[in-house]
Amino acid sequence: MLILPVGPVPQFAIVARIINAMKLDCSHLITYNMDEYADENGNTAPPDWEGSFATAMMKNFFGRIDRRLRPKEENIHFPNTNNIKDYSRMIADEGGADCCYGGIGWCGHIAFWESHMGHNYKTLAQYKKATAQIVELHPMTIMQNALHSFSGDWSWVPPKAASIAPADILGAKHRSFWLDGTCGPPGSMAWQSFIARLVAHGPVNKFVPGSILQEVRTDYTILGGVAEDVKIEMA
Repeated sequence: MLILPVGPVPQFAIVARIINAMKLDCSHLITYNMDEYADENGNTAPPDWEGSFATAMMKNFFGRIDRRLRPKEENIHFPNTNNIKDYSRMIADEGGADCCYGGIGWCGHIAFWESHMGHNYKTLAQYKKATAQIVELHPMTIMQNALHSFSGDWSWVPPKAASIAPADILGAKHRSFWLDGTCGPPGSMAWQSFIARLVAHGPVNKFVPGSILQEVRTDYTILGGVAEDVKIEMA
């Protein structure tokens, strides 16, 4: 069973192409996607909305896999208003994820578990036991996602989301996180450079969500632009 990030990340098209070329049977595969957008009342986006992660995943991944090879429809899960209170239990009932894939947000989030969520828990121990819920998106996340998926129009980005939580990520047998946050051609802006350092090398704390990955086995895949030195350069 896998926990998957969502969105139009290019890796999905590559994976789908490999699955088809090698005729890998994924019909037994069970997937739980990390999150889904929600409105100000916590109502998750309809699966057929063009901005929904369900739409993005079908377009960029599941829909690209040969019908004979793709996971069964009943084994593809997204968090929504109706199941969010049970979503962590659903994952746990499967024995936890074999692997959790994801990325690190500009504010340090994992899934949509945002930096300000640290205020809701008195201790780090309590924080790491938190389960899936409806969360409010951080302003930095809204701007980041506007840039990636909404042509820079931040008014289109929903204000909330249904999201998995630290317990789901830490409960996986393994984690693989990508730090490929560059905009434009090589040598242009690498927005993940600073947060990548806080996540991988800074103190483990409630306000840099990705920092908890330091305490469990996690692979980081870091693009060269993100790994380059952070320095001040007045343009």
